[in-house]
Amino acid sequence: MKITKIDVMQVDCGSASNAAFRPVVCRIYTDSGIYGDGEAANCWAITQKRLDTYLASDPIYADAQVIAVKDDSSYKTVDDLNGKKIGVTAGQAAQATIEEMAKDHHWNVITYEDTNAGLQDLALGRVDAYAHTVTTIKKTEAGQGLKFRMLDQKLFGNNVGWFFQNNEKGQELRKEMNQQIADMQKDGTISKIVTKWFNEDATKLISDDYLKANR
Repeated sequence: MKITKIDVMQVDCGSASNAAFRPVVCRIYTDSGIYGDGEAANCWAITQKRLDTYLASDPIYADAQVIAVKDDSSYKTVDDLNGKKIGVTAGQAAQATIEEMAKDHHWNVITYEDTNAGLQDLALGRVDAYAHTVTTIKKTEAGQGLKFRMLDQKLFGNNVGWFFQNNEKGQELRKEMNQQIADMQKDGTISKIVTKWFNEDATKLISDDYLKANR
């Protein structure tokens, strides 16, 4: 079986500010026919909860949750931010981690509905730091002409891949997809695509320390 075409069916945007980083539900065409509606979803972090239900491909790229500060600030470590204002996006993965860490670091956690607004406030000094993903921060820097610096200590990270229904069809599609992912990683195609959209080669963030696909 060979994958011949993929149609985007639905983009789960969540909110406009995070639209570029939400899952894409697809219809897959193969030389054996069309594999139904919503047979795969792209751009999901590989987590244990998802692996309990779905099949995951090999990683396409990875992303890490980090704390960003103004480029010219004196903050170097998480401890340097003790007692400061930390911005997070409501519902984004870093929120729960930051709120838990705030107990030890005495942070005043400021929650934003819009990531762009939060990062603008960071640039203006209204918050001392902002927690989000590497790709979002890089994309915002490029799109808005801002300059941030990410602390070396990462909060956590995830490999990202395609997800398939946990059945025989899904297993066949995953096998073919993994071969195409391997070919595109080898010739640099995925690196070029990811860098174009995220302003960062997030294929280099793929890590054995993060959860990978079930087998």
